Amino acid sequence: MRTTPLILLAALAFPACQQDKTHAPGSAGVDPLPADLYPKVEAAGGLSPYLVISGANVTPGTDTKPMSITSAVRSTWDKDVLSVQYRYFFLDEKGTPIDTDPDWRFAKLPPRSQVFMEGFAPDTNARDWRLQIRPAR
Repeated sequence: MRTTPLILLAALAFPACQQDKTHAPGSAGVDPLPADLYPKVEAAGGLSPYLVISGANVTPGTDTKPMSITSAVRSTWDKDVLSVQYRYFFLDEKGTPIDTDPDWRFAKLPPRSQVFMEGFAPDTNARDWRLQIRPAR
């Protein structure tokens, strides 16, 4: 008769072992930075203190010619050449990237010198842009 409490205990524990399928997975929080305040130029991988942007020359697209961008980027680091990679994202009128994984390009920024980074939209639907810069890999 001692087996009855063990069977009863096992029966009660069995439902607890099953995965609860009624709960949703954890959700991401809401970004406190509004989309219209997101920076046009992102300096990733610790580059923020060493890069400054002095402007971007934007040539809007037409029905036959895609948008193009030339961004003036300067290194503020005195010690050595900064080797970086950069890529442009071009966005359609709804803010959706036209190409979700554009190719990275390489650039070398001599100390205290300015370079010009160029990007060309893949088609004529581009209405906005973003530039990402990271340390070269």
